[in-house]
Amino acid sequence: DLTPAPVATEYFYYRVSTNTLVEKGVVAVPVQFFPLAPFPDLQNRMAWAHPDGESMVAVPLTDPSVATWRPATGGATARTAIQGGGPPPSLAFNDATGFFYARELDGGWTVFSVADSRGAPPVDVKKVPDATGVNSLRVVKDGSLLLGTRDDALAVVDGQPGSATVHGVIDAVALPLDPAGGAVFPQPGANGGAARTFVEAAATAPGPRVVLPLAGTDFSTSDEPPEFAISGTAGNPLWFEIEMGNQYDFLPVPGSLRARVRIPSQEFKVRPDRRTWLRVLRSAAGAVERPFYARANAVLPGGVRVHGPESSFRVSAPTIPLLAAPNDGAAASRGVPPSFTFVPGGPGRFHVEFAGPDGFDKGVLGRFAAPGDGAGPVTDSPTARAWRQAVDRARGRNGSYPVTVEWRARVVDALGRTLYSGERSLLVSE
Repeated sequence: DLTPAPVATEYFYYRVSTNTLVEKGVVAVPVQFFPLAPFPDLQNRMAWAHPDGESMVAVPLTDPSVATWRPATGGATARTAIQGGGPPPSLAFNDATGFFYARELDGGWTVFSVADSRGAPPVDVKKVPDATGVNSLRVVKDGSLLLGTRDDALAVVDGQPGSATVHGVIDAVALPLDPAGGAVFPQPGANGGAARTFVEAAATAPGPRVVLPLAGTDFSTSDEPPEFAISGTAGNPLWFEIEMGNQYDFLPVPGSLRARVRIPSQEFKVRPDRRTWLRVLRSAAGAVERPFYARANAVLPGGVRVHGPESSFRVSAPTIPLLAAPNDGAAASRGVPPSFTFVPGGPGRFHVEFAGPDGFDKGVLGRFAAPGDGAGPVTDSPTARAWRQAVDRARGRNGSYPVTVEWRARVVDALGRTLYSGERSLLVSE
């Protein structure tokens, strides 16, 4: 149960090596592991393995501390308090030093160490100044740099011991973040609020890597194509390119798509044209948020490509259109076509469809195209002839007046996904 609420909940653990699921029962202290449903990236976790091999370092839901949580008992009794008046909204681990960083609720960071002894609590090492407005701290490589998110930027925090700007923001990069957060972004915001998009620190790889936009960023058709930037460009290749596709590891399977955009000479950034960008989004689009992938390639003499590591992005889930008018069960007349209003969730092709008293399971009796650009409510009426035909077909199934005519909005969005609003009925008289 991943619900971040201070109530009793149950837990289990799963052992990969033996494919064993062990249910353990109700926990003694609720603990945050993932504050929101996670994208499958283990760097985004809010709980980390304790050196004793039997526990986890985690954040309790109800008090300002970091705890050793024991799966064997469901308890989190070995704790170290932090300042700030509430549970820390962010917890990060430095693999190089073994230190944990806990974000304080009212500013600043507390740095912890964890002893190897069984069940040992986190130990407060030192306080560090507040990197103003930065949440979702992540450690980069040797800990000399930390990364965090602001509302509209990636913040680079100096983590080098002895530096004049240690734990201060030394750079900020504007990025296409989603200030509202969402379930696909597991990193917590301030005070346990909306999550923020975060960057994945790319592993060492022989080729260049994508550094912008942030891995995990959510894109929709209303967004302009983002600018991709690369780093790790040592050597003397003929050119660099950004490769995008809808298959992990760019596997050439049926239905896969790969699109390459060449980076201009002497440049390290490129923005795909909108047609190419929409092809990539359309190939990965589905009924829910789905990932697509990008990597930077260095093209060597002879056409040999050296690939960098992949970054994963997401296509926004489609937004179902909302009906506005007429109300369900409203009266209508065969001789006067009613006016229909609905609110689409974005650009696309819009239709209003009609069905008889048995509903749309028995088929569509008529439809008409509605104008609009997806930016606001769409209001239109069918022609008198089209409306009479739909009513007459419904009456043929009903046998007499008054007759029920069902209606709904159908939208084919810019990625080719077909969306249906809810259904409403009109009570039509002669």
